[in-house]
Amino acid sequence: MPLKVLCSSHAHLMDYPGLTDEAVVAEARAAVAHHRELVEAFAPELVIKIGDDHASGFGLKLMPPFTVGVRAYGVGDFNCSAGPLSTDEETARALIEYLHWHGVDVSYSYKMPVDHGIVQLLDLYFDGIDRVPVVPIVVNCGGDMRPPLFRARALGEAIGCFIKECLDDLRVLIVGSGGLSHDPPLPVFMDSPPEIQQRIIDGPPQWTEEVMKARVERVLDFAREHGRGEGELKPLDADWDEEIIGLFARRDLDALCAIPDSQIIERGGRGAAEIRNWIAPFAALDAYSDGRYTARRDYYRAIPGWIVGFAMMHGDPQNQ
Repeated sequence: MPLKVLCSSHAHLMDYPGLTDEAVVAEARAAVAHHRELVEAFAPELVIKIGDDHASGFGLKLMPPFTVGVRAYGVGDFNCSAGPLSTDEETARALIEYLHWHGVDVSYSYKMPVDHGIVQLLDLYFDGIDRVPVVPIVVNCGGDMRPPLFRARALGEAIGCFIKECLDDLRVLIVGSGGLSHDPPLPVFMDSPPEIQQRIIDGPPQWTEEVMKARVERVLDFAREHGRGEGELKPLDADWDEEIIGLFARRDLDALCAIPDSQIIERGGRGAAEIRNWIAPFAALDAYSDGRYTARRDYYRAIPGWIVGFAMMHGDPQNQ
């Protein structure tokens, strides 16, 4: 019953030229290539992809803490693949039932829209969203009233137990994406005027080509400012990123889950809440291996032009 974990920032601006030095782009792409080599060597038969939504598919009209996609489709934002994911419906249904019986109340969807928070790493590691069976799980990291970090850990622990008990000898890869420090240009519900609040409640618009292009251009404008050290977005905090990476490397999930959400946002920015998408995979590995696993740092660089502290790690049970 082999299991492997890969966690990475999703850098949705990676494909847009002129935002950062080309040497930095080459360095980051080399790190991605290393993760891809790890994936190819492992040859997963199933991917559990844990990520979040960036107001692309979910609104506050209904905002679950965790949603399993029995069927899902990519909206195609930021040059990511659009269309149906090759979801493993049988495994998704079995996982949902297992989670409910083991104290984790997840929602599920037969038509789950996913953006780069789920899709980008599938594209980077597999050249598409239809190449390997996948169970996508969206964690509320950006919506109002996020689940506390210890609930992300509980989700991960239950997933790890499910893999150990129910998936026989299947090679399972868990991929988590998000973070670390970054402050994307998305509105905060409680700080927004009524008309913006209503838009957040109603959820995303129809993603026409025109709407998508306008969104990309808006984010690129913020990225260019951020790359110059200007604008309203919170600066990246490399020290905080290193602290978080160190806690994962030391397998100190207790310390990670004790961090108040307010401190995460204060230090890392609004997008730093996405460390939930790293906690769940490593918690799954912890439960699967009875605490006997390694967590290795593969890459880190603060890249203001991409609005992200770009980090990559992987983990394995110690007997693998």
